[in-house]
Amino acid sequence: MEKSIRISILTPSSNIALELLVSSMISAFPNISAHFGRFPVTEISLRNTALAQFDTSRILEAAKLLKDARVDIIVWDGTAAGWRGFSGDEALCQALTAATDLPATTAILGMNEAIAMARVQTLGLFSPYLKDVQERIIQNYRDLGVQVIAEHHLDLKVNFDFSQVPERKLYEMAFSVAHKRPDAIAFYCSNLMSPQLAAPIEGATGIPVFDAMSTAIWKALRMLNVDTSGITGWGSLFKVGRQQG
Repeated sequence: MEKSIRISILTPSSNIALELLVSSMISAFPNISAHFGRFPVTEISLRNTALAQFDTSRILEAAKLLKDARVDIIVWDGTAAGWRGFSGDEALCQALTAATDLPATTAILGMNEAIAMARVQTLGLFSPYLKDVQERIIQNYRDLGVQVIAEHHLDLKVNFDFSQVPERKLYEMAFSVAHKRPDAIAFYCSNLMSPQLAAPIEGATGIPVFDAMSTAIWKALRMLNVDTSGITGWGSLFKVGRQQG
């Protein structure tokens, strides 16, 4: 019998997409389960009150509760580092490990690793966020050496509303950024009903699709030495398999 693996996932309180889709994503592994913790996040903007929602102390409190479930890893499945700065997620992981004695990772650290492994130089970026949030994300990738050559954002700020964007709209937005032929397309939100669209979009465009919800799970499984190629139908990202070294 295979050893049970428990993945703990931190998510904004107003997120309704992640639990459903992640549970479906990992269903290929009967020995792996996902366990979720929440902390208050309702608005995505650059207002001070919105930025304060991601204070490390709030995230640590939620993580400590998840540790009681004897989980194997802590995952922050959110995208705030995209506009707050990537170094913030690195510091957060250090704090999570210090507080729980568990390895930790995030959706955006996974996203950036996937981008690096695929040698992505140009990116098509889709998010539901406000213009100024999107501009921050674009600048942070420019600083990383990745040029966003096509983007689309929906100018929404209520986190719950992101989950209500219809699948048809998500397809339209993906194809709107695909026409400039970026090296990859990024769905940059963990409350979009988008991970299951990666495979059909890749099939139609020939462009890899990295979804923030998927990159979190991909990175966590690789850190736990799980062969991610067992996850099929969720895009080419999972074909990479086990982490080396």
